[in-house]
Amino acid sequence: MLKKAFVLASAVLLSGHVFASTQPEQDETPLNGETGVRDISTYGATVEQYLTTDEAFQPWVLEDGRDQEAGDQFETRQVLEEDVKTIKLHDIVPSIHFESGEADIPDEYIDRLRVVLESMRDRHNVRLHFVGHTDNVPLSGALQERHGDNVGLSRERAGTTAEYFQLALGLPPEAISYEGMGEAQPVASNATAAGRAQNRRVDVEVWYDEITEKTVD
Repeated sequence: MLKKAFVLASAVLLSGHVFASTQPEQDETPLNGETGVRDISTYGATVEQYLTTDEAFQPWVLEDGRDQEAGDQFETRQVLEEDVKTIKLHDIVPSIHFESGEADIPDEYIDRLRVVLESMRDRHNVRLHFVGHTDNVPLSGALQERHGDNVGLSRERAGTTAEYFQLALGLPPEAISYEGMGEAQPVASNATAAGRAQNRRVDVEVWYDEITEKTVD
């Protein structure tokens, strides 16, 4: 009888231990009584905090002068800049005169202009501009067919002269230009043969650049 009672008691104790071990572990974190949400602040976890109305607020500011040191800095420097002035030489080359209706250039004018250009070797960007002129005698026959009028004849004289000087002096094409004015700009009266001879001409204009340096900020 005692043996049966001992076995029964052991079974009860064993079943109680098994039942206890099968129950899920309960989280010891206390629950909020109203919402049932577990309060984790008891574990020391990081949570948001808000300043109270009576707590002093400390703004984050840079130390004095730090904002200027960290910002953009500008440096002013002086540099040299070229200052270009174009100079026109007046009457440095005598006008080239032509026979009536002709556009051939006398040889002596080539030598005169070469001497002038040799004296200007130290000048920058030398250019030559040729302006053709005529007397007031209208063209006729073959001259009219070839040139049209005095403006055409004066342009032909200027162009022929410009091309000749470019080749003779070895100048680049961009250093040469020309135009024809016809009978519009006489330098003498067309009433006389001598006056008309002076008007049949090509004027040579010489230009160059004068370059200096100036300091700018």
